[in-house]
Amino acid sequence: MSSTATDREKYESLIDGRIHIEQGHVQFIDPHTVEINGKRLTGEKVLIATGSRPVTPDIEGLDQVPYLTSDLLTVDEEVELTELPKSLLIVGGGYISLELGQMFHRFGTDVKILERNSQLIAHGYEPEVGQAIGQVFAEEGIEVVTDASVNAVRQADHEVVATATINGTEREYRAEKLLVATGRRPNTDKIGIEKTGISVNERSEIKVDEYLRTSVPHIFAAG
Repeated sequence: MSSTATDREKYESLIDGRIHIEQGHVQFIDPHTVEINGKRLTGEKVLIATGSRPVTPDIEGLDQVPYLTSDLLTVDEEVELTELPKSLLIVGGGYISLELGQMFHRFGTDVKILERNSQLIAHGYEPEVGQAIGQVFAEEGIEVVTDASVNAVRQADHEVVATATINGTEREYRAEKLLVATGRRPNTDKIGIEKTGISVNERSEIKVDEYLRTSVPHIFAAG
């Protein structure tokens, strides 16, 4: 028996058969119908919970360098981290970067964070929040470099070297490992969501109300 079948039976046994699990790539056919593995399924209500994936920034040489992403703690991460790195360079200053950066630092890794904006978590939070976190990180010994636009990365022996422009001056930063966490993109762009009539923004993010209901009343979205 395959591991997929075993997993399916395990989870179905936990819910007394009230939920049936189908595994595969799903496509909407219409607002009430999806197709998966050649089978069409119809529901009075629909819940979309397709998750998200890391955004890959346009940085020269990134495709030639092994790097970690914000999927670091999931099975989706392509680069497996088998031991604690001595040093870690993080590109991005959002909340995921901060969580992972502080975690690695407290485990003993020398952490540097490069953020292109003038402060940490620049989007969706008040300026004072980013400033306060920056102060805490400084007190803990985590180096944070703001206004840093990373232009290129390369492998040099056993290190990754990142070239960043800061206030018009180019500087190099080195570390044993590189973590790129510059945001995430919802996995709603490959499921035929346009066939549902649901309103999405330019980043394919679904608009919902306080009850997680989309613009189509019988369809809900929960992340």
